[in-house]
Amino acid sequence: MKRATFVTLLASCALLGASPARASIIFSDSFEVPDVSGTGFIFGNPPGWVLQTGPGGFVGISRPGVFYTGGNFNFLPPPAAGAQAAFLNFNKGDPATERLITAGPVGTTQAGYLYTFTAALGHHNNTDPGVLGLQILVGNSVVAASGPITGIPLGTFQEFSISYFATTTGAPIRLAITQSGILGGPNNFPNLNFVQASVDNVRLTAVPEPSSLAVLGLAAAVVFGCARRFRKDGPGSRGR
Repeated sequence: MKRATFVTLLASCALLGASPARASIIFSDSFEVPDVSGTGFIFGNPPGWVLQTGPGGFVGISRPGVFYTGGNFNFLPPPAAGAQAAFLNFNKGDPATERLITAGPVGTTQAGYLYTFTAALGHHNNTDPGVLGLQILVGNSVVAASGPITGIPLGTFQEFSISYFATTTGAPIRLAITQSGILGGPNNFPNLNFVQASVDNVRLTAVPEPSSLAVLGLAAAVVFGCARRFRKDGPGSRGR
């Protein structure tokens, strides 16, 4: 291979590696199972999730518009995705933290990939959501965590994200949403003794970092160039 051609190939691979890569969805959940359209809500762990909490904490799945009717029809904000959402409850004023965590791994790490955990968090129309947070766990360790999430406007969902860059391959990934009873909304609602928030449209995406793609592209170019040189010269050409 001519030197100029080889250099051009290297540059092309580097540019390819530096171009934006499309994120792959590793995990997603909008809490559509089980269907609670008949009752409007259920209490208990959503499928695939476990609530780690103390006294007074509980979790369930709700369907806005069915959960309450009449004067409380708009108690819950419209879901961020699908027709249902999960909800978290905790004791108002309790500084402890409960955690809704995936029951098992939702994927495994791949070195050189950036993982982003996104969730829509909702503030009900007549409760305070408490102070919320997001966590990514690799193995049993929290490797990425949001700061305290507060100030979500009444009757709305807002999306929040955190990211983690993996340096190892094959480690299990879990996701968690946290809640404390400290007031985190714009209203106190003194007649209630609990905080409650909704969770919806949870997803984990992964994308290779441009630098990682560039390294892989350069490595592929080197291997390709060496193979071309070997085929051209032949195994017995050295020392002629």
